[in-house]
Amino acid sequence: MKKILLVLFIITSIAVLSACSSSQDNNNVNDNSVSEEENPIAGKVIASFNTKNLEGNDVTNDIFKNYKVTMINIWGTYCGPCINEMPDLQKLYEYSKDKDINLIGIVGDIGLGQDTEPALDVVQKTGVKYTNILPDKVIYDDVLVNYQYVPVTIFVDSNGKILKEFKIGSGTYEAYKNLIDDISEGY
Repeated sequence: MKKILLVLFIITSIAVLSACSSSQDNNNVNDNSVSEEENPIAGKVIASFNTKNLEGNDVTNDIFKNYKVTMINIWGTYCGPCINEMPDLQKLYEYSKDKDINLIGIVGDIGLGQDTEPALDVVQKTGVKYTNILPDKVIYDDVLVNYQYVPVTIFVDSNGKILKEFKIGSGTYEAYKNLIDDISEGY
């Protein structure tokens, strides 16, 4: 029964996140605007989670508490636009440290207990140093199932409350920098 549930979880994850390849129009958004769509989970607080980063270290909601805002980039190992924007996200991570804003990634297509080698390869090739975590059931249920595409970027406050601003598709350093500057002015 557990194997059947795991297979269903994997198939559902792949189906939900496969929009990267089928929705190319949304994946190369290079302006500084947030999505014109409404963030489907704005105002929701991400429930307590206990997961791992790619290095196998424990990660909980405490990852949010020391920053006024955390930018969360949801990506997939199969997604070209996701991978292509990662060097710009690393540059943004360095920039945002002085702004009391953190940046983390969620690997949308690899769950806890699965082989992390594909994600580790992407992180190494792109030079990413910011934390990338694997979704546990809470992150999957509270966040991932609400988006039918990757990359998508959301923002949370220090309590894990999801802000209304979010970005569908990839972006450039400048676009994300402008977005972060706008969001940080409100906090």
